Amino acid sequence: MKFLRTISTARLLALIAGLVVAIGGVTAIAVAASGPGPIPKHKSLAKALHAALTARPVTGIFARITFTNNLIGASSLAGSQASDPILSGAKGRLWLSAHRLRLELQSVNGDAQVVVDNRSFWFTTPSRTPSTKARCPPGTPAPPSTPGRTAPLPSTRAFPRSPRSSPI
Repeated sequence: MKFLRTISTARLLALIAGLVVAIGGVTAIAVAASGPGPIPKHKSLAKALHAALTARPVTGIFARITFTNNLIGASSLAGSQASDPILSGAKGRLWLSAHRLRLELQSVNGDAQVVVDNRSFWFTTPSRTPSTKARCPPGTPAPPSTPGRTAPLPSTRAFPRSPRSSPI
């Protein structure tokens, strides 16, 4: 410990920098030695398409989105509507799953949210303090109870074959 107290500041900084470089080098070697991970086997295009078409349905998606509105010009928006992310555009996130949708838009002037769940929805914007909630009218058909594909996928035999060569 006496060595660390009596060493000059320049040498102490050089020692610390050397330790940082050494630790970084060891970390880089460890990451490189672990490899890129398992590499899947190559498949033919037909097998890859078949695997994609017969895979289990996706339960939901998530996306980062940029929402732009080119229908209503900025000069047409006045007052609190000009800051509304739904009317003026914003960046945000989207979640979609079976019979549910959530859209969040963030902007400098406030955030907007739209949530749709089965037969009801609600949304909130910076210009509206209480959120707006509603239900679908009673005569509106309900979504199907089982998510997934409704029609069977066509076989490759259903597509017409093109001739390899055609006469001119």
